[in-house]
Amino acid sequence: MIMPAYSPERFVRESLERDFKDGRRIYKTCMGIALKITGNRDDAEDCVSEAYSKAIQNAGSYDCAWKLITWVGRIARNCAFNVIRRETRFKGAPVDRFEGVFEAGSEDNVLEEERAREVREAIRMLTFEKRTAIALRDYDNVPYKDMAVIMRVSRETARKRTFGARKDLRDNLRLSDLVA
Repeated sequence: MIMPAYSPERFVRESLERDFKDGRRIYKTCMGIALKITGNRDDAEDCVSEAYSKAIQNAGSYDCAWKLITWVGRIARNCAFNVIRRETRFKGAPVDRFEGVFEAGSEDNVLEEERAREVREAIRMLTFEKRTAIALRDYDNVPYKDMAVIMRVSRETARKRTFGARKDLRDNLRLSDLVA
């Protein structure tokens, strides 16, 4: 990446402002990551807002060797994990974290609704690491190289976690008789 001619703080601030006004690529990626982890649109929006705020506050620590989208995505991921950790401390926390992520379509189609519920339940049974791997790779199409940076692991570990997550998800769905 070409080093900007001005400070990292200014680069981060202006890039995030430009992203928000234009295509919102960074915002959409962060929202996708947060939504897949938290499973709740309101929590995900809070996470993205917090990620943007933290990125601007800590812009001095931004390393221009990284893609900005990867750096902010990792901040959003950490914010989402913090939301999950906070919720699991309370006894009254919602059980189904993936409500709204897998929309079943028509409310008239009871079978589709049941299938969507079982898929959400199967994903909920995965560990944080595996849920993150599935969300990043299969829903957001993040390359393994960038996944490794976001998850703070090697590229090979990111690939192995994704493979293991898919296997575990398939096994969870077999328990529900959704996969042959």
